[in-house]
Order: sequence, then structure tokens, then C-alpha cells
Amino acid sequence: MKKERNISILHITPNLRYINLYQCENGYDSGFRKNHDHYFLYIHKGKGTIIIDTTSYEVTSGDLLFCNPNVINRIIADEYDPFLLTGINFDFTNKFINQENMYPLDINLFDEQYLTENIHFTDFKGFPPLIQFTDDLLFKKQITALVQLFDNKKKYWKIIVNGQLQLLIALIIDHLQQGNMIHPPHKYQEIITYIQENYTSDLSNELIANKFHYNPDYISKMIDAYTGLSIKQYIIDLRIRKAVDLLINSDWPINQVSSFVGYNNTYYFSKIFKKKTGFSPTLFRSHIL
Repeated sequence: MKKERNISILHITPNLRYINLYQCENGYDSGFRKNHDHYFLYIHKGKGTIIIDTTSYEVTSGDLLFCNPNVINRIIADEYDPFLLTGINFDFTNKFINQENMYPLDINLFDEQYLTENIHFTDFKGFPPLIQFTDDLLFKKQITALVQLFDNKKKYWKIIVNGQLQLLIALIIDHLQQGNMIHPPHKYQEIITYIQENYTSDLSNELIANKFHYNPDYISKMIDAYTGLSIKQYIIDLRIRKAVDLLINSDWPINQVSSFVGYNNTYYFSKIFKKKTGFSPTLFRSHIL
């Protein structure tokens, strides 16, 4: 039976189970298949049709497809311009690292006892079936490196390849995030830079919105889309990171640190600091130094 699990995208520890580089023949048809684990399929070149569940996708070079465990999929290459593709079978956790590596199987050979986890993210919408990476050289280079690492299997290759897989997944998430943005990335960065340069001031949604000529609610949604945090939480994180730096690298008293990072009330600063770090500022400094 398929194992359902809810986790944060921040807590994934991906494990590569199988990867290949495969040149399809003209008109290649894989037939209907299923995966025991999660599956990315990257199109290096060529064109054709990929079926995932009940949906057909007309795809070409630069397209990336995603399929969950136990979901029917099928590859049909073009008669004259067939696929060169990479299939990546993996887990989002390392709980099945000792289980035999599996790859997509004909549905008649598929065995549910070998299913790994089907992951649902608590803080991420998940990967759509089709993601377009047209002409993204960094992403293609990362795919190629994974194939080479898996094929060569040098000493400690498993640690290296799983680290590279985590980087690949991070690139995919970043690509999806940018695709969901309603403004060019530099516009978000302008706002973030302004906050980083003025976080010790009494910043508010209204003040930042006026600075950049947006509605306060709208700019709050922009920051949340870019950072995953509200403006308030983003500013708190900046202040606490700077406070940690000062507590470690200076002999300033706590009230001076508090004032420097934007908290005039030392008691309130200590309360926020403990909530974020688990320690009061005084206890944190005594443990570190």
C-alpha cells in the first residue's frame, strides 16, 4: 500500500535511486508504466508525447516532467525527432536508501510492495506535472553531472550524488518560484535590499508600500511570495541574525545590542530573541563564549 507522508520542503533529504541518459529510437513507445518512487523526466532534445495519469503533454527540449509513485505514465517519441532524455527516480527522504534501486516498470510487472513514500508538502504547493526549463544551461549541467556521478560511482559517491540531487531540487523550486512572480525578479530584490538596509528603523507595510508605490496588502503578498515570510517576520529574522553576530563578536551590553538592531525595549528584544533561538541573549552569549 502506498505510504502517505506530510513533511516540510525544508526537511527533505533526497535519495537518488536511479538515473539514466537514454536516446530513444524513432517512434519509441514505452507503453504504460508505473514508478515505485518519485520521478523526474528531463528532455535534453527531441520531441513527442508524455502521458502522466490521464493527461497528455506535447513536450520538447528543456521540458521537465514530474510523476508521483504509483501513477501511470508513458513516453511516446516523435517518429523523426526522437527524445534524448534523463529519468530520475528518487525519494524525498532517505528512509528507503537500502531498498533495491527501482526504475519505471511495465504496469504488468509493477509490484505495490516496493512502493516508497508519497510525499505531501506542508509549506510548498508541490511540483506540477510539466515544468519548462527551456535553454537553462545551469539546470542541464546539473542533470549531466548527476548522470556522471551515478555512472562512475567513485568513493563516497552516494553522499555526493544526494547532495547534488538536493541542489537540483532547489533549482527546480527556485524556477517555479520565479515563474509564479508577477514582477521581474529585480523588482522584488529592490524591495528586499531596501528592507535589509533599513531593518533597524520602524518599518511597516505602509511605509514600504509608499516607498515603492504599492498597496500595503499587495506589497505584503509580494514579500511573502519571494521569501515565504511576512514583512514583519522577515525583519525580525534580520534583526536576530545581526544580534547573534554582535553577541558573538562584540562585548556590547545586551541593551546596546537591542537598541542597535531596532529594539528600544530590551525586555521585548530578549523575548523575541529567545523565541527565535531558544536562549535568552545573556544565556546565548555565555554558551557561545
